[in-house]
Amino acid sequence: MITSILLIACFSDKPWLLDDFPIGFWWGPPPHKNKLETWQSVADANFTFVGPRGWYSVKENKRMLDFCRQVGLKAIVVDERLRLRFDPKKGDSGIDGVLEDYENHPALYGYFLDDEPNYHSFARLGRIHARLRKRGSKHLHYINVFPCYASPKQLGTPTYDEYIKKYMKMVRPSVLSYDHYALKKKSDQPDYFENLSIIRKYALKNNVPAWNIIQAHDGGRVPTYDEMRWQVHTSLAYGIKGILYFTYWATAKGKAAIVDFEGKPTMQYNNVKRINREIKTIGKLLLTLDSIAVYHTGLIPTGCTTPPSDLAIQLPSNRPLVLGCFEDPKGVEYFMLVNRNHQQKQTVRVSVKAHVVGITEINTTTASESAKTLQGGGFKTLLSAGQGRMFRLKSQFDYPEPK
Repeated sequence: MITSILLIACFSDKPWLLDDFPIGFWWGPPPHKNKLETWQSVADANFTFVGPRGWYSVKENKRMLDFCRQVGLKAIVVDERLRLRFDPKKGDSGIDGVLEDYENHPALYGYFLDDEPNYHSFARLGRIHARLRKRGSKHLHYINVFPCYASPKQLGTPTYDEYIKKYMKMVRPSVLSYDHYALKKKSDQPDYFENLSIIRKYALKNNVPAWNIIQAHDGGRVPTYDEMRWQVHTSLAYGIKGILYFTYWATAKGKAAIVDFEGKPTMQYNNVKRINREIKTIGKLLLTLDSIAVYHTGLIPTGCTTPPSDLAIQLPSNRPLVLGCFEDPKGVEYFMLVNRNHQQKQTVRVSVKAHVVGITEINTTTASESAKTLQGGGFKTLLSAGQGRMFRLKSQFDYPEPK
């Protein structure tokens, strides 16, 4: 189970600590836009850290870190000394240079090591990760793995499950990050939830947080606000502890992104700003919770299960819903209910078992709490398209005194 304090087991006596819910992106501003006002615009959209971009020199990386510090962001640094020129036979000179340049900067979030590596890269990445820890790095060493629709040739393993299993064993990452771009031109990837399930399984097994990179570009179709929220809220229901977007900056003129090729905010900017505000609010709670189970109703996706009959929360079996179940360190139960339909809203009747004596909703925008009125053993709630709502349960058991 992912521990609620999220101390990440690493190669150090002082493990990397998640103190804020990570909200980041891939493909940020190009070097000529590495300016204070550019990073202020990023911070204004409620991001907490800057993800990989590349093509920054050491001088430009330091400049970026200085700007990020001024606007309250942290950053993952891309440095080619870690990516391409690391040779274990030549010692640690490259690693030492990287640590000397960045390690003590207050805005440093971590170092980028690789994206979508093949199985045959795992040993090399594991060595780099271990060397960085040995040389004193206290920050994240960031790697992102393939989605489940990658081919066996891309993965280097017969199955995706085997790919993730080998990755966790050989690399021992501090975070299990993956991408899955679910929104195709006229449909959704059928294995979106299966991928979430596999990532969740191995994150729990290895006691590391899972991150999901979601679609903000036109890889299939340009996501609507509801589709963006659907990707985020379904991820959170699965216990995902970090959200990233691909891409922040458009990769070319005319390409969809959060900002265009010139850096001007698109319609996605305000959508993401609004969603990120919710993540920041509810994320403070989610970081303290353990993911216990995830269930589906309606047409059950591959790799997913229905709620058991003895679960405290019962849902209509014919509605497309995701139910994420959580516990806090004191054993208090929470659940996140998500509308799996990102096209239509729905009103859902939630039934509860007799031992549930109270339900409190935690507003995902304001963090305010409101008690739900239980009538006839349940309550109704409105879920907009792709929306999730967060609730806390209060249970009461009357055990007979032993005679």
